[in-house]
Amino acid sequence: MRRLISGLYRQRSKQQHPASSNEATFESKTHSLGDSRDTHLANTKQLTFGGQNVEAYFAYDNTKLVFQATVRNAEKQCDQLYSVNINGSDKKLLSTGDNTTTCSFFYPDDQHILYASTRADVKDCPSSADFSKDYPWRLDNDSEGLAEHQRRLDKGLIRPTSLHLYLIGVDGSTKQHITGYGKASFGPFFHPSGEKIIFASNLHAPKGREFGLYLVDINTKELERVTYTGDFDGFPMFSHNGKNCSGDLTAITKNHTRPMSLLPTGLNNWIIK
Repeated sequence: MRRLISGLYRQRSKQQHPASSNEATFESKTHSLGDSRDTHLANTKQLTFGGQNVEAYFAYDNTKLVFQATVRNAEKQCDQLYSVNINGSDKKLLSTGDNTTTCSFFYPDDQHILYASTRADVKDCPSSADFSKDYPWRLDNDSEGLAEHQRRLDKGLIRPTSLHLYLIGVDGSTKQHITGYGKASFGPFFHPSGEKIIFASNLHAPKGREFGLYLVDINTKELERVTYTGDFDGFPMFSHNGKNCSGDLTAITKNHTRPMSLLPTGLNNWIIK
């Protein structure tokens, strides 16, 4: 399992490393998603090229993103922590390169990053999951996790395919059910207005493998579809000034047919409605 490390990464120049020479040249490219229904997004820019790049989240000064990536042809095929300017420049490796890292966020001072890692359990990379027939999530070499999974199977239980979003007070009160579509809804983030939530879901995917971005009104529950790529769009986040939205938009690489090994991080100018 991926666990929170017992500390924070602190932004220091001596700990940052240039991106691997095995990666493609890092130059942002502007794309159109090619669907007139995508009325919220303009100037979609591809910021990463090659490998798997996911979960890009903004610094508080809105100039950088932090994300996780597995670089093609790297010696170790583990998700690592990177930062990059929002124009695609100055990509830096922040983590050690040894174990898996994920789910990183800047602190408000933009000098610290909180993230999760397998560092306390294993140093080597876990084996890759097989996506040829399904979209499984891997238990990273964790015997306790595997044993717990087997115990669930023995009781006739299995992983959920229906994930709902809830809104709850910081004291645990006033829980509000936001989504209930019978599909997997995840990766929520507040719209700049504070009245809507953007999230990823396979709501319109017959086989459940394609995910798009959606907006839901917190009060009326009115649902609006944001992307229509027919691939995997996920992990959206608005910049703190509300001008941009980052997300994993996989269809901008190979005309909607790209393999699962390519997961670019996109940066979109957001048309507020």
